[in-house]
Amino acid sequence: FNLSTGFDLSTISTTSNSFSISSHTSYPNSLAVSDDGTKIFVGDDVNNRNIYEYSASTGWDASTISYSSTHHIANDLGGPAQGYLKDLVFSASGDKMYLINGSLSKILQYSW
Repeated sequence: FNLSTGFDLSTISTTSNSFSISSHTSYPNSLAVSDDGTKIFVGDDVNNRNIYEYSASTGWDASTISYSSTHHIANDLGGPAQGYLKDLVFSASGDKMYLINGSLSKILQYSW
């Protein structure tokens, strides 16, 4: 969707741009996008507790999105094997990621 005035939903218009994530997850529950719109992260708490990473060759243009990689929270990121991902967010600099583990009632911080 496009907004002719930022953050004003009364100025919304639709676009034909989209990217299907159905080959990776049927249960997306969280989304994080880098400030420049070139990195997209989708969390899945049902299948394997994965975070799917996508790239956009043109920032904020869904028609240019492509799949990059999959990160399993326990196996790849060292997070707890139990619990379900409920949301994810990155720090402004992108060097920290925070996840909400719903069943453990914890906020997990990852740094790199």
